[in-house]
Formats: sequence, structure tokens, C-alpha cells
Amino acid sequence: MINSKLKTTIQFIPSGKKKSKEYDAVVVEGVKGKHIVVEVADVATTPIKLLWDKSLYKADMFGNKISCEYTIEGRDFTANKIPSGGGVSKNKSTVVSRSKSGRPGQGGISNLA
Repeated sequence: MINSKLKTTIQFIPSGKKKSKEYDAVVVEGVKGKHIVVEVADVATTPIKLLWDKSLYKADMFGNKISCEYTIEGRDFTANKIPSGGGVSKNKSTVVSRSKSGRPGQGGISNLA
């Protein structure tokens, strides 16, 4: 379960539009007075770095404007995601055996006479 202190919302304004949309985000890294890094599942597959702009955190990606109000309490932090399930792979491992070289039935000895 994600800590409620790491949850926030971002305002996303697509390029060429005036109306913003709000998306839920999770703060992954925070440096007080400099930047935060957020993960937004609905907007991007990679984390987005938002820079501090004296009143809120902002970013401009390919003309799309992203802003976020977030307060870093205490000191700088980095959150790590731990995969659920204890890290056990669900796929079975594949066993590969090495084949013998040469033609079948030769046994490695040449019969030249």
C-alpha cells in the first residue's frame, strides 16, 4: 500500500489547450526547494521531474504543461518500489542442455579405412 504522504495530484494541460486535467500521482523523490519526481500512470510510463518555481512544482514536456502543489515535510527523500509477491518469478525456469557435436551414430571416432 502506498503511503498517503506520497500521494498527490498534478494538473496536466495538453499543448494547444487551455483546460487542465487532474491526475493522481505518487511522489518518488523529493528535494526540498529544488525538485520532485512523480509517477503518473495515466500520463507517462517514466517518472516526471518537476522543478520548484517559488510557489509550486512545474514541468514542460513537449509543450504539455504539468504543475503540482506538494509540501516536503522534513528532509529530502527517495521512495523505492518493492514488487509484490516476494520477488518470486511466476514463470517456470527453462533448462537447456548442450547437444553433442558431430553426426549421430559416429560416437566421435572416424572410421576411415
